[in-house]
Amino acid sequence: MLTRKTQALLGIFLSLLGLFFLGPVMESSPVELPRIPAIKASSVERIEMQVGPNEKVALLSGEEGWSIEQPIAGEADTLVIKSMLKVFRSGIEMDVLVDSKEVDDYGLSNSDRVIVSFYGPNDTRLGGFYLGWDVGGGASFVQLEEGGGVYRAKVGGRARYQKTGADWRNKMVVQLDADDLIELHLERAESSLQFLRLEGRWILAEDPSFELDQKTVHAVASALSQMRAGKLLSENFDGGFQNPAARVRMETQAGESVELLFGARGSEKAAYVKRVGASTAYSVSSIKRDHALAPKKLLQTLQVMQTSPSQLVDVRLDVIDGSTMVLSRTENGLFEVTEPKNTALNMQTAAFGLNALSRLRAEGIFPNEDVATGLDKPRYTLTVRYQDGGQDVLYLGGRITQARALVFLKKEGSAALYAVQADTLAKVLAAFNRRI
Repeated sequence: MLTRKTQALLGIFLSLLGLFFLGPVMESSPVELPRIPAIKASSVERIEMQVGPNEKVALLSGEEGWSIEQPIAGEADTLVIKSMLKVFRSGIEMDVLVDSKEVDDYGLSNSDRVIVSFYGPNDTRLGGFYLGWDVGGGASFVQLEEGGGVYRAKVGGRARYQKTGADWRNKMVVQLDADDLIELHLERAESSLQFLRLEGRWILAEDPSFELDQKTVHAVASALSQMRAGKLLSENFDGGFQNPAARVRMETQAGESVELLFGARGSEKAAYVKRVGASTAYSVSSIKRDHALAPKKLLQTLQVMQTSPSQLVDVRLDVIDGSTMVLSRTENGLFEVTEPKNTALNMQTAAFGLNALSRLRAEGIFPNEDVATGLDKPRYTLTVRYQDGGQDVLYLGGRITQARALVFLKKEGSAALYAVQADTLAKVLAAFNRRI
């Protein structure tokens, strides 16, 4: 039987224990943080940005895209502006309240902050904020009104807004749809290539029988028809345009024509280009120049084989050691070993190998044949016979020293020195119980 005093002490103990585990019981409501309202990109007609006391930058939307209104006048980079506006299409929640009084430590003083404002028709303000320093996790310090608290929010980073008027200039050298091109002309000092697009396929005008690799030519067309500069250069910049390294002409189905000059000057990383008829010069990736200088040999088809296993009559493998193995199609459509006799065959491995062989594609064409390829005495020779009476002969050489995952391969009747994935050839040889 507990005494009254013991009961009282026990009650206090249980109350303290409840507070310890459950915490104090009180009514509270979470504080809702403010947000930047959703802004529809199509409704924005003007954007203003000002970094500290520097000149205000004003961008204006028009029928032909965005332009710079101040502090300079000119065509603006519409793609960059559209990318910036996408951030606000659903509105932006403030992550957390960082400080309610001090702002200078967060890059939000009058001399450091970036003032960003969006305006719609009739100069109606759609939204805006003050932007401070960036913080970890892709967020920045943000203030929504003068004298308001400092919040953390993901608005795209300070570098997106902290730009001069010149930084907003359009850096697109050319912007055509590669699928709309019907002609591509590459004129170089020692060669000229004219590609025509007929019924969806590219052909070489001066040599229509030359088998172009459609994927490679499309990659060249895409690289040259969509080009964005890393830097705008002065109008009198000497990029070597008097005697250019390459002249590129492109024409679309709609009759739009663009001509580019790649200057003779440049470096391993950068190339200089300008549009014929325009004064602005651009610095672009040297990869763009490499596409303009692509030799005919590297544009040859990379498709070594393109058929169906159902079209194969038999496949013969001759090995450098003098041994031979032949896989022949039977009446039921399966394959069996017809030479040497009484040799077992793994049907699944054979199916995988012959499928890989029937659509064999190289990774590239080796530009220099003055190397040790191992093709003077090929380790393996594959002879493929077809239902229509034709045949192909493939010679497998050694591994390419610069890329051990690639193997030299020659096809009878073709001058191309192919570089083929070793893994793909391993699947083919596995059908014959051989290794690469």
